[in-house]
Amino acid sequence: MNPSTETKDLLRREKWRGQIDTAISEFTQRTRVTRSRLALALGLYDAALYTSHLAGANRGEDYRNKILFALNGKNLLAAAATLDLDDAGYAALREMSAALYRQILHVDVDLSTPRVQKDEAIGLGLAAVDQLDAGRWDVAVPRLERAWQVLAPRAEEATGTALRATLRVGTQLAGWRDTQGERVQMNAMVRLLMATADAYRGANPTTLAAIGNVYKVAAMAERHQGVSHPARVVDKLRHAQTVFQSIQGSDHDKTERDLGQATALRDQALPYLAWGVGWRGRPGEADMPRRAEAGLVQAEALAGGGEERDDPRCRIEWFFTRCTHIEVTALALADSGEQQERRRVAAQRLWDEMMDEDWVQHWLDPNVATPISVKRDYARFALLFSGGDLEALAAEADRFCGDGRNQTFGDRVTRAKRIATLASQGDTDAIRQVFFG
Repeated sequence: MNPSTETKDLLRREKWRGQIDTAISEFTQRTRVTRSRLALALGLYDAALYTSHLAGANRGEDYRNKILFALNGKNLLAAAATLDLDDAGYAALREMSAALYRQILHVDVDLSTPRVQKDEAIGLGLAAVDQLDAGRWDVAVPRLERAWQVLAPRAEEATGTALRATLRVGTQLAGWRDTQGERVQMNAMVRLLMATADAYRGANPTTLAAIGNVYKVAAMAERHQGVSHPARVVDKLRHAQTVFQSIQGSDHDKTERDLGQATALRDQALPYLAWGVGWRGRPGEADMPRRAEAGLVQAEALAGGGEERDDPRCRIEWFFTRCTHIEVTALALADSGEQQERRRVAAQRLWDEMMDEDWVQHWLDPNVATPISVKRDYARFALLFSGGDLEALAAEADRFCGDGRNQTFGDRVTRAKRIATLASQGDTDAIRQVFFG
C-alpha cells in the first residue's frame, strides 16, 4: 500500500525538521551559542530555532525556507559579527549553512569558488575594519590580512562595494603595519592603494572617503620613514583634504566629509612644524608653525569642538586633534625664554580643557592601552618637554615602554625609547625630530 500524499508531506517535514535541529545542536555545542542568540542574530524571533518550535504542527515549507534564507551566505558574516564569533565559530556557522543547503535543497555550496571567496572577503574585511576601530586588534588584524589576500590581486579592476572594501581594508591594514614598524609590507600596500585610488573617476561619497584615507596613509608612510621633505607629506595630505571636500550627499556623508578634512588638517600639523624647524640642514620657514596651529583650530571646529555632535567619531577626532594641538604648541621653537613660557602655559591650558571633558575620562580605560591612551601619553610627553623637565620626560617615556599593555603599538614604543634616551642626554633638537617622525 502506497503512503498517501499527506503522509509523504509529513515524512518530508519530519526529515527536514530533524536535519535543522541536528545541525543547530551541533553548532551550539561547538560554539556555546544558544539557540535564541543564534535566531536573533539571523533576524528570526528568539524561539524560532528551539526544537519545540521546529516540531510545531503549522511549521511547513514556508517556515523551513525562512530559516534557510536566514542562513544564506550574505547573512552569515553579519550574524557572526553580532555573535562575536572567532574564526572557529564562523567556520562552524558556514559549515552548518552549507550542510543544510546540501541536505534539504540538494544545493552544493562550494565555499572555495572565487565568487564566494570575494564576497566573503568583502564582508569579513569590512567587519574587521569596524573591529579594528573598536580596538579589537587580536580579532581584526588576522581577518584584515585574509581579506587583503583575496582583494589585493583584484584591486585595480574592483568597482562598487568591492572597491570600497579593498580601499578600507588596505588602509586599515597598512596603518596597522605602520604601528608595527613593518615598512616594506606597508610600502607595497600603499603603492597598490595609490594606483587604485588614482584610477577612480566617480563621485560615490563612501568611495571618496576611502580614497581620502588612502592619501592620508600614503602621507603617513612618507612621514614615518623620514625620507621625504615635510612639504611632500603636506602635499599628499592637502590632496586628501581636497578629496574629502568634494564629498556631497546626506548628513552622514557630510559628517564623513568634515571628519575627513579634520584628520587631513590635523595630520599636516607636525610636518608643518618640522618644515618650520628645518629639514636635514635646510633652513626652516618661520610661517609654518602658524599654519600648523591655524589648521588645528579649523580641524577642531570641523570635529564639532568635541561637544556639538553626538557622533562618537566626532569626539574621537576632536580628542586626537586636541592632543596634536598640545604637541605643536609645546614643541614649536621659541625666540626667547618668555615666549617659551607662554607656549608652555598655552599647552597646559589646552591639556586641562581636554582632560576636564567627562567623556574623555570615560574613554581612558586605565586597564587597556588604546590609540586614545597612547595619543594622550604622547601629548603628556610634549607637555613635559615644553616645561624643560627632561628628567621627568625620560622617566615618563620609560614608564610607557615598560607597560606591557603598550606593546601592541610597537612603533610608538620604539619612539618612546628613543625619547627617553635623548631626554637623558639633554638633546632637545633630536627629541623634536622624534615627535616630527
